[in-house]
Amino acid sequence: MSRPQCTINRPGKLEELLLLLLILFGIIGIISSSELGAASRYDKAVKRWVLELSSDADVKKRVEAADSLGYHNTPESLSALADALINDKSERVRKQAASSLWKHSPKIKQAEPALQRSLSDPFPAVRVYSSWALQNAGVKARDLTAPRRSALADDKASVSIKFWAAYGLIGFDPPPQLVQHLLAYVEGRLRSKPADNAFRKLAKQNDRGVVAPMEQIALTYHKGNSIVLRGLQNFSPQPEKLVDLLCLQFDFKDIELDREIIGLLSMHGEKEPEVRKLNRPRLILF
Repeated sequence: MSRPQCTINRPGKLEELLLLLLILFGIIGIISSSELGAASRYDKAVKRWVLELSSDADVKKRVEAADSLGYHNTPESLSALADALINDKSERVRKQAASSLWKHSPKIKQAEPALQRSLSDPFPAVRVYSSWALQNAGVKARDLTAPRRSALADDKASVSIKFWAAYGLIGFDPPPQLVQHLLAYVEGRLRSKPADNAFRKLAKQNDRGVVAPMEQIALTYHKGNSIVLRGLQNFSPQPEKLVDLLCLQFDFKDIELDREIIGLLSMHGEKEPEVRKLNRPRLILF
């Protein structure tokens, strides 16, 4: 008695193609649904922050909302930030609104009128941040000198605010009047791209009157020495005793500073082993 044959009907090529299409459309549907869900959550978050910024009685929550809106460039975000910049009674909120608009710059067209008005805000941080938002959006730096000068003269301005004000005035005001504000900012900072850019721009003014205060700072332990010394390297010609000043940094026995200085010395053809053997008396250098 023969065993019954078990046959398997395999789908044809057309059936296989249809099956693949069904799987593909299913995957697309899942992805689309996920994207719609993410977009919905994003819109809800922006609406919540807009509402908090405009109506929450808690200053801290309004500041946090303004900060969060700085990461989402939408018409609603820009409108809410512009309104807070002009109408919020808290200088902390106005400062954060200006900072967030600066982040969005140059795509801030609808907020530019509010930023122009805020250049006369009584709080220096608001004036300075607004000026940079406008400069990034295309306003000429020469048209923004007044709020920046007022910030330098304002006792309420922090070291950071005075740095940004001074940075924006390079090329318009005498460098010796600005350098101390730049130097105060870099203390405690091993690296800072804005400070590097500021000192590079300062060096292009070719005013040797700023070299001495920069050298003097680098003679004492100062976490920002590497930034200052990078700035000195931008002068043409470079300060006569720059290499000696670089070598003196090893006296401070700061590992991070040492690494930065070794990199700067390599630009002068100095190698680490030879540098560490040098004993250059501090008194005869300056």
